[in-house]
Amino acid sequence: MGQKQQQYTAVYQSPLGSMLLAGDETGLTGLWFEGQKYYANNLDPDHRERELPVFQTARQWLDIYFSGKEPDFMPPLHLMGTPFQLEVWNLLLKIPYGTTTTYGNLAVEMAGIMGRDHMSAQAVGGAVGHNPVSVIVPCHRVTGADGSLTGYAGGIDKKIRLLDGEGADTKKLSTPRHRPAVRLTTLCYLEKDGKYLMLHRVSKENDENKDKWIGVGGHVENGESPEDCLMREVKEETGLTLTSYRFRGLVTFVSDQWGTEYMCLYTAHDWTGEQTGCDEGVLQWVEKEKVSGLPVWEGDKIFFRLLTQEAPFFSLKLRYEGDRLAEAVLDGKRLDFWSGQPGSGDGQQRLTGQLPREKGRIEE
Repeated sequence: MGQKQQQYTAVYQSPLGSMLLAGDETGLTGLWFEGQKYYANNLDPDHRERELPVFQTARQWLDIYFSGKEPDFMPPLHLMGTPFQLEVWNLLLKIPYGTTTTYGNLAVEMAGIMGRDHMSAQAVGGAVGHNPVSVIVPCHRVTGADGSLTGYAGGIDKKIRLLDGEGADTKKLSTPRHRPAVRLTTLCYLEKDGKYLMLHRVSKENDENKDKWIGVGGHVENGESPEDCLMREVKEETGLTLTSYRFRGLVTFVSDQWGTEYMCLYTAHDWTGEQTGCDEGVLQWVEKEKVSGLPVWEGDKIFFRLLTQEAPFFSLKLRYEGDRLAEAVLDGKRLDFWSGQPGSGDGQQRLTGQLPREKGRIEE
């Protein structure tokens, strides 16, 4: 993993929209289309706006590229990620201009590099999706096994235009069918010695969980099961490989600000590997009884109680109005709330309804 230095930013106006350049004295650390998925994901909060020589080189490269020509030089890069991510990004740099490959082909190459018989295409896809240097590190040249133009953080329309600009044969490629604005995610709480491994989300500015403490997890990618996503996200965010986990419940989030989200909630007790840092925030082991005292979502306190009480598999619906929890429904039954009284210093809603106390377990 590359060593972090003071980071600087600048802007490049491309034919496809504004792009944010990030770099340090070593090289280019990031290049994102404005508003893309994982935008400025690895950017330090204390970055500064300043021109660097690498930005001028990157602009020259991009000017040539967007003119429809293949640049014959490469700006110096300073990619920062896990060893696995760095290997995948290095493979992306080897995909020839004007051609495409598949996630499956990259997985075969990664298996050879790592000395394995098999490598998950989904794991490779997760690393491709987290590529911090768009266009120059050409993750847009990767397609699904069936030729589908899926999985590009900058958007499918940009992916098509980039490939067309390179003269790639896009006629045989297809776009994914329209999907409703519903997200499927996973969240896992690793448990050890009466503590949860919590992630303090402080790294990303445009994060709906900004400054909150949550578990580890993320969005289910195309072609993944929730368990595939669980394993990938825990590995990416902690460096650990789960060997045992429990599916504890399904949490439905409804909000007046975001689309509906279905979250598969897991706990885990066993894993292998050494814990690493996380580019999403700060990982910290926190005693279970102290978790509710952290800045967490109010609805999270409900499923923390369910987890602590070893409740059977549950379905929990949480409806938010802004950051305020307006309604909670557990297994089809509405839970009652009250709000803090004026002058009491307690402006947050508190749960007063009784949660089930019978013990249960979903066998793996």
